[in-house]
Parts: sequence; structure tokens; C-alpha cells
Amino acid sequence: MRMPQSVMLGIFHDMSDRWAILGSLGWEEWSRFGHVDVTVGDSPDVTDDLKYKIPTTWASVPSINTIQSGVTDAGISHHSALSDGKHRSAMIPMGEMTRFGGGLEYRKRSDLTLGAAMDVM
Repeated sequence: MRMPQSVMLGIFHDMSDRWAILGSLGWEEWSRFGHVDVTVGDSPDVTDDLKYKIPTTWASVPSINTIQSGVTDAGISHHSALSDGKHRSAMIPMGEMTRFGGGLEYRKRSDLTLGAAMDVM
């Protein structure tokens, strides 16, 4: 499977011995993936243009809090739409979205860490 070219820039900073903050920006070249070839039986090939936008960008700002025997994290990210609403495809039906997430890790022993996370849009 071919994936679009992308560029990502991230930064990490320890705020204290318990808190850290991360940030990232990304760019993905999806417009070249909007041309889909369709063949049915012996019929001639048909190419459909899904009209993906260029560029698709995203940004996120998560934070990490270290607690005794574990880590909590939370963050927010924003993703621009891959296509306009009138050109949205059933293959990738997502529009612009802002996501919030959080998680918890608990170190039970040196060889066992339990974790859970949740994302909402």
C-alpha cells in the first residue's frame, strides 16, 4: 500500500520532574491519492478523481504527568479536512476534526505495564 509523503516536526520539553509537554505539526500530500482506478469485469478502466485537498495539516499538543508507579497523559489535536463536503468519499468520509484524548499507564511490576486510553471527536 502506498502512503502519501509527509513531514512532521515535534518538540518535547520536561516542565518539571513530573510534567512534560509535547507538540507536533504535520503535513501530508493527499492530493495525489485522489485518483482511483476502477475496473469491473471486462469493462474499460475508469478513473475517479476524489478531489483530495493539498495540503492536509494537523497539530497536536499532548501533556504527560508522571505519578507514582504510572503515567497519565492528555492531549488535543486538530486535523484539516481531506476533501470538501460535496466531494467527500465513502472510502475516507472524514472531514475537519478536533480530537481530545487521555490515557493512563500503571506499572504493576518491572515486566508488566497496564494501560488504557480514549479518544473523542
